[in-house]
Amino acid sequence: MKKVLIRGPLLSRSGYGEHARYMFRAISSRPDLFDVYALPLGWGQSSWTHQETEENKKITECINKTQTCGAFNQNGLDTTFFDISLQVGIPHEWNKLAKYNIGVTAAVETTQASGKWIDSCNKLVDRIFVTSEHAKNSLTNPVYDLVNEAGQSVGKMKCNTPIDVISYPVRKTKPDKKFQKKIKLDTDFNFLTMAQFGPRKNLENSIFWFLEEFRDNPDVGLIVKTHQMNNSGIDRAQVCSVIKRACDAVPNRKCKVYLIHGNLTDEEISSFYTHPKIHAYMTATHGEGFGLPIFEAAHNGMPVVAPAWSGHIDFLYADVENEVSKRVKKQPMFTKVKYELNEVQEAAVWDDIVVRGSKWCFPDGADFRKSLRKTYDVYLPKKRQAERLAEFLADKLEENKMFETVVECVTKVLPEDMGELEDWFEQFSDSVVVSE
Repeated sequence: MKKVLIRGPLLSRSGYGEHARYMFRAISSRPDLFDVYALPLGWGQSSWTHQETEENKKITECINKTQTCGAFNQNGLDTTFFDISLQVGIPHEWNKLAKYNIGVTAAVETTQASGKWIDSCNKLVDRIFVTSEHAKNSLTNPVYDLVNEAGQSVGKMKCNTPIDVISYPVRKTKPDKKFQKKIKLDTDFNFLTMAQFGPRKNLENSIFWFLEEFRDNPDVGLIVKTHQMNNSGIDRAQVCSVIKRACDAVPNRKCKVYLIHGNLTDEEISSFYTHPKIHAYMTATHGEGFGLPIFEAAHNGMPVVAPAWSGHIDFLYADVENEVSKRVKKQPMFTKVKYELNEVQEAAVWDDIVVRGSKWCFPDGADFRKSLRKTYDVYLPKKRQAERLAEFLADKLEENKMFETVVECVTKVLPEDMGELEDWFEQFSDSVVVSE
């Protein structure tokens, strides 16, 4: 049995928090193979979950076990104590914590990761797990010049560490029916969007374009689940101010915008995807490493309006067989928004994360409005298409299949003489979906 340390925002209400819990679930699914330990981290200023769930109890038990297991001495962590570390976060936060180290990341939402990240990928971990082909490309495409103190070129640097693309699984969460009944909507047809209020998500433009398109329709609404930093009262006041500014830009509007702010359970979040008056998901995002809310909407059978660029396109296409030729092709199962690929705005530049000169997509406002209108006008065909996509995802990314994928990829860092796993993996060789 191998000692596995999972380090990441395991108790954070964030995308990376869910990513860390996914790794925890996958490794914990094989107690015959792995002895699991945990080191929790914060994620920016995101709130921490305090739910008394069985999963949180198990995570807490692993955290407590880590503190008393003897892995720490007066010099810090004994890096020979753990066989494997799984470190969920951004590359420059990784470290050598075990005999073999795996970095787990959504990478960056632009066309290229920073040189500091590439250096960390090469020096700190033995393998990398990413959430999408886009995330992988952001690490493998950049090639940086290495220069000496005199400014002379002495070589090139690119990512040489093996990378596995491992999607999130379809995780069926039952909606909270009592909470769902509390969602009172005056409008009969409603769009949904969930995002942190920041430059990358392009949320202010999303709201403005929605209001412009449906300004004369009192039966259409937009539910916005958002925050800026956390779920505090101060944060809510700041978000209200920003949304009011977007709404005031479209005076005399008849459509409505509903703000949802604060900590919600997974079951409460699921209540939005399955609410009878909430029909479609919309996003004008500049880029996604994966796009968890988009994914959750898609596997719940909601029509999605989104630009056809970055991480979310991995799961918004489905394999469709031609009835005549029987050839299988990937087809878009969402309403695509036109976009241009341009350099990130100066206000979005973030040292070592969103680098100056990198690019992401800029959705076309007129086409975004047109796509929203199309979804509203021909909803039933869009809904049938979304339900076909949900069926495809439920099979391809079933949770236990993805746990098996994670476990197999984890063992790739171990010496080849680990015979204890060979027989077990043979029976799953056909179900593993990994891109290298």
